[in-house]
Amino acid sequence: MPGIHQETGAELPGFDHVLQSLTKIFNTFQGERIEREWVGNPGLRLLGELGSEVSLLRWHNIVWLLITLFEPRARLQRFYPIDLTREGNYTMQMDLEYLPFGHRNWVQAQAYISVQGNEVVVKRAA
Repeated sequence: MPGIHQETGAELPGFDHVLQSLTKIFNTFQGERIEREWVGNPGLRLLGELGSEVSLLRWHNIVWLLITLFEPRARLQRFYPIDLTREGNYTMQMDLEYLPFGHRNWVQAQAYISVQGNEVVVKRAA
């Protein structure tokens, strides 16, 4: 399913739209988007910290979390650290699995919930 290029308004097909979405997610502060306050990168608060193994691990965790939560068409496979300086500049390569129809990989229901009288019943899906 194609998307729309954020600058030109032209159709943006396939993986290019995933890259645009990831760029937008990684560069948006949490709480910045109106009516979608939960979307954003909490790792932007780490900008300016000195480069260390701890900050590197934090970035990896945050990047994995953002991709998992907000981009169903991409699944992170691996990180490759390329460069980390003491000043905090960091470059990494990500191997992503592209899932053009990511919604088809979601588990739609694992339990059934029903209201029976004054009781809410939860049953395991068969």
